[in-house]
Amino acid sequence: MTGIDNGRDAGVYFMFVQRTSEHFPHPPQIAIVGSSKGQCSGSLIYFINPLTGRLVRPDILSEGPCLPYTAIQASLLPAEDDESMRVLLLIDNELKAHVFPHSAAALEAVGLQQPAVFIHTVNCSSGSVAGYSLQSRESERTVELIEAWTVKLQSDSKIIFHAARPSHEHVHAQALVLRDRSVLYKYLNPNMIAIGTEATTEKGGVVIYIIDSVTGSIIHHAKHRGVRGPIQMIHSENWFLYHLWNPRQRRYEVAVLDLYEASVERNDTHVSSLDPSLSPKILAQSFIFSSAVSTVSVTLTEKGITHKAVLFGLSNGAILSLPKMLLDARRTVSVAQEASEEGVLPYIPEVPVRPIDIVNYNQTVSNIRGLRTAAAGLESTCLLFAYGLDLYSTRVMPSKTFDVLAEDFDKFFIVIVLLILATIAAVTARLAKRKLLHSQWK
Repeated sequence: MTGIDNGRDAGVYFMFVQRTSEHFPHPPQIAIVGSSKGQCSGSLIYFINPLTGRLVRPDILSEGPCLPYTAIQASLLPAEDDESMRVLLLIDNELKAHVFPHSAAALEAVGLQQPAVFIHTVNCSSGSVAGYSLQSRESERTVELIEAWTVKLQSDSKIIFHAARPSHEHVHAQALVLRDRSVLYKYLNPNMIAIGTEATTEKGGVVIYIIDSVTGSIIHHAKHRGVRGPIQMIHSENWFLYHLWNPRQRRYEVAVLDLYEASVERNDTHVSSLDPSLSPKILAQSFIFSSAVSTVSVTLTEKGITHKAVLFGLSNGAILSLPKMLLDARRTVSVAQEASEEGVLPYIPEVPVRPIDIVNYNQTVSNIRGLRTAAAGLESTCLLFAYGLDLYSTRVMPSKTFDVLAEDFDKFFIVIVLLILATIAAVTARLAKRKLLHSQWK
């Protein structure tokens, strides 16, 4: 789900892969949505074949790429039409829904998936968050938004940031195995979103709300008195991490929230917001950070086996990679022996920043606006793309290259050993055959 700020992000476009090259003979297609710089009264949308670079114009875009409305949100639905095309949902400023492709097959697919699809909107000006469900009307060939809930936050505060878990993230470990052989289950609710608000009064203050986007219930909220934004926040697996400024102590801080299931064993791995469940166990910890941060991201791998690393885009143009274990909410000043054997480090207020943890080394990325990560073919490798005034791309390996042979690996020696073993196996098989033949003649 992508929000489009037509004021701040004028001229910025977002890309969605509607169909890959796996569905031959149908060509692949991507959709590019964004706001215009005065070219149109509404938003712009392009459909492109990524292999040829040619524009694809559906019948609904008879007037070109200009839309007659302003899109404030765009997202890919899990529904596909009869030609394996993912349905793209656009929500305009009047909270009306539009789907692409606008066909009977696409609307039918949306109708089949609508019980499991929920949309939420964040209104920063009014300080409210609302959730909607979809209702497909195939006879009228339209999709409507049905309001399910609304949460009005504090009137003397404004929303300055919100974050959601990446939809393509894979979670490998569903729980943590403790030293006493008990299991601490992670609270893996994929419908959680985090909203950060800042008080408009002189005293200031930041409040973090964790909300279930399906039911609208507030799972947890944390208040930081006297601190200021801007807030840079990420949500991954069962934890939230955010960076903020503390004017009282004149320092930057990083706070971490880890959510775990209550001491009740779950018999299933499917999480539903509509099922009554116990409130999660919240663990919180904060650390002193040494620099201002422009953006925050997290590494993503193909299967989620590799340890997580948090990526900080610093204001000086450096990209810092820190293992998640350094920012663990379970860290305390006096770590018990049991927790130490589980890999929990003793608590140290300052986050250590080493030069070897700078991903881009001496290649400064000026005015970093965002960090994008994607899984590579190797489980140990995560692809990183940083953009701003400069563009920078590299690979990040949080757990080293455990699935790649070293460059100095003696491949010739291994080939010789395999040939010798194959020769010995062949000779041994022939000798065993001769021995069996002689024993039968006796």
